[in-house]
Amino acid sequence: MDRAALEFQAAQALMAARLMEDALYATGTWTMRWGPFEVPAERVVSEDGVVFSSTFPEMCWIEPPECGVVLLLDGEVRGIRRIDHPGDSMFVVTWDVILSTPESVS
Repeated sequence: MDRAALEFQAAQALMAARLMEDALYATGTWTMRWGPFEVPAERVVSEDGVVFSSTFPEMCWIEPPECGVVLLLDGEVRGIRRIDHPGDSMFVVTWDVILSTPESVS
């Protein structure tokens, strides 16, 4: 693996760890945004991680938003995920933040 690939993987791991830390301990307001709609995100902590869930209202699009769903904490972006256009009816987005433990190598 070259250095650039290693640095990229390290950056991804740090972002994932920061998201998990915020998901577990942050006391601010979590929301999700898709296009012009920003809705509350319910946070549920389980043994496996944290699940965020948001319900988006019915909407009529000429063109769907180009960006994916954005997870926000107090208005600051914590993550972006692309989704397929759900159509014009109400829809629910769930966002799982789960730790995976690497297998030990002997």
